Amino acid sequence: MKQKIILLLLTTLSLWGCTRDDICPEDTQTTPLLVIKFMDISNPSQVKAVDNLRITLANTSQTEVVIARTDTLYKIPLNPITTSVDYNFTKGYQGNEHQTHVYADGTKVLRDHPDRNGHMIHFIGEDGTVSVSRGGRLDATPAELVRQSVGPNEIRLYESKDHRGNWLDGIRTRKPTICNVEIGHRTASICHCSGIAERLGRPIKWDPVKEEIVGDANAARWMDRPRRAPYTIL
Repeated sequence: MKQKIILLLLTTLSLWGCTRDDICPEDTQTTPLLVIKFMDISNPSQVKAVDNLRITLANTSQTEVVIARTDTLYKIPLNPITTSVDYNFTKGYQGNEHQTHVYADGTKVLRDHPDRNGHMIHFIGEDGTVSVSRGGRLDATPAELVRQSVGPNEIRLYESKDHRGNWLDGIRTRKPTICNVEIGHRTASICHCSGIAERLGRPIKWDPVKEEIVGDANAARWMDRPRRAPYTIL
């Protein structure tokens, strides 16, 4: 969602400091910064952070001025050799308003998206949508998708009415659980990555083969923590 400086939040503008090298007051040989401070529209005296806001120049290359982050105050360097400058304010990474997980095959998973028709999870495919919740709730558009049978060459899961009981049965019988160890591990990995990105207020890139965060040493530090002796991971 790209906008000019007119935003849904109340802003206050001022000049703050300078960076080296252009037009400034006589006693400063640097360039002034445009400072934007965001306030809560429902309580204008209260500052409010904007989640994952990215600021770019409104040019063909979308030159990045402020890297996406969550903050209440943003400082934008002014260009002294032009009479006006247009900026794009983009909430969310690459225009995604909600936290988005992008897989190698292009599949996208949006976290906490409000349009789920009251369900816990909402699948959007080429032939329609399917919404699912606990307690046997299942809706689809078009409705006949619910009545379609799983084909002989498609993935089939056996029925399990008790998640914990299914795990105990697996221990006793050695029958694979409906969610095996690999699925559980990969699901937990995504949840951890989601939490790390949320705490840092910026996107991260995950290598599922090496199982590590790529190109962000600070974010990678959140993958583990010191353990109290003598406990360790073998």
